[in-house]
Amino acid sequence: MHSKKLNLLSYLIASATLISGIIGNKTHAQTTEYWNSSEGELQIKSEGGNSYFGVFNGNQLLGTRSKQGYFLGHWINKKQDTPRCKYKIKDSYYWGIVNLKFNSNKFSGKFGVCDFPPGAPWNGTLKMTGSGNSGLDLSGFFQPAYTRTFITSFGPMTFQKTSGTYDRGKYGNGYGSIKITNTFWRPSTRREQEVHGRFSNNEGRQGQFILNFESECVFRGEYWYDQDRTKKRHPWLGICYSGRSRPSGGWSCKADTASCNAQAAGLLVEEYCIKNPKKLGCPFKS
Repeated sequence: MHSKKLNLLSYLIASATLISGIIGNKTHAQTTEYWNSSEGELQIKSEGGNSYFGVFNGNQLLGTRSKQGYFLGHWINKKQDTPRCKYKIKDSYYWGIVNLKFNSNKFSGKFGVCDFPPGAPWNGTLKMTGSGNSGLDLSGFFQPAYTRTFITSFGPMTFQKTSGTYDRGKYGNGYGSIKITNTFWRPSTRREQEVHGRFSNNEGRQGQFILNFESECVFRGEYWYDQDRTKKRHPWLGICYSGRSRPSGGWSCKADTASCNAQAAGLLVEEYCIKNPKKLGCPFKS
């Protein structure tokens, strides 16, 4: 495997027992990072300080990562299907040196075999992060409908890909743009995708946002301006555009529900619910 990739069969999320920091009788939850990489999905977690432990399709990754993101360590192959080294690392003769550089949502670097200098490329992009001492509960997991147009508090919002990942978007018919910086899966009971990022608009104002996707097509979020010293937060709601035409309006429907009130007002249901999220028939969680 001097220049070959590790023999990874699939991009599966590995369940691993990760070492937790314990003080007294209390176990402290750590943050687990999930990366899509050229060597399969990597799950990596801090063991305390700058020491990190990871797994990728049955193999292990261990080493240290500086505050600047420089990772130096070893991969350990438990399958014994790579060249045997002269001595053991972590009770295994099958290992190699790893040298990576992590940024906020990407990493790149090289790995090698045994104690030969790393030469094979290894890169990845951040998929999500989650908290928990034994990995992430993925029951109910979903991805936001990034291919759809959302009707939001500030007009239509669309998302775009960069290097295969949805990390940018536009809203308000060109009024502003967004950049996604991190995505978190919130397991049961919330079961939401939490998206963090930054926005800017044509008036020169910038700030940050958090969008909690309650389902593929519904988010309830908030934003705040950098210029506002109080960091006062404002609501930002969104629902997938249905593709329908606006009704003509009028009270052909008498019930006090979102669909009837939207029809009477000449609005799409998603437009009405953005302004009246608590009305019966709107898709937001109570």
